[in-house]
Amino acid sequence: MHRIDTSTATPDNKFTEGDPAVPVAATTVSAEWLNAVQEELVAVITGAGLELKKSDNGQLWQAISQLIANAKPGLATKAKPGLVQVGGGLNITPEGLLSVLAASVTQAGIVQLASGLSDSTTTAPTCKAVKDAIESKLSAVNVPVGGILAFSGTFGGDGNRFPIPLGEDAPDMHWCLCDGTTTNGLPVPDLRGRMIRGASDSVPAGSTGGSEKHSHSLSGTVGDTTLSVEQIASHKHTLGVPAATGGGAGGYFYMRDGAGYYPSTQNTGGSQPHTHTLDGASGEANGLPPYYALSYIIRIS
Repeated sequence: MHRIDTSTATPDNKFTEGDPAVPVAATTVSAEWLNAVQEELVAVITGAGLELKKSDNGQLWQAISQLIANAKPGLATKAKPGLVQVGGGLNITPEGLLSVLAASVTQAGIVQLASGLSDSTTTAPTCKAVKDAIESKLSAVNVPVGGILAFSGTFGGDGNRFPIPLGEDAPDMHWCLCDGTTTNGLPVPDLRGRMIRGASDSVPAGSTGGSEKHSHSLSGTVGDTTLSVEQIASHKHTLGVPAATGGGAGGYFYMRDGAGYYPSTQNTGGSQPHTHTLDGASGEANGLPPYYALSYIIRIS
């Protein structure tokens, strides 16, 4: 494409109708310029995929419309610019303004940060607020140096004395096994195989005692016991006298009454209970209740 450049064009390559009074000639249109304009228009029409049609004077408009539609950019990605669709959490006003909705438990959108924890459903605490809240809770249950806990897990580190928290690989060097070994300059009690008893004035902290097994002795006496008539077993005696020589049953002569019965003494004794002296001891017994063994650990730093 080029501007009109015939000899009758204006100095700035424009058309003029001329002025006979000056005189100035009207601009002569050359075939070269007309052909250039024609090919420029044809290029737009055919470039839009249309075929030239002599009876259709609206092809230039159709071509431009088609080219505009085809030039619509695709959706934007991280690698190339493009159109962005309005998604959840965004809103377009009737005036065409884009705004961000406030987030809630049911609506995506922008979240207002808060400096502390709350029951709000539209604000979110900052990382620092969460950290401060956690540290505050932990400080309330913090175990001081010298505190002792029961631990279910394995041990590692020097001497295999330092507990490895469940789910971790490295031992926690702030704690050690209560095995009587002084650690970090602190005395460590030996609680292996031991139960813990609350200290008191009569049993100060650090005292030891007790036994896994025990026995009981049983001794004593009820004193000399003389059986009374009532305690002797009920019995009687047959009357008889010793024989001088031989004769008689068992060396005795026995008397008979007129009916042929041997007379005897009356029954005596009441068969009542009486006591005996006791003496002895029980065997050695284990007094431990059912148990589950855990390791005691002490905080050392």
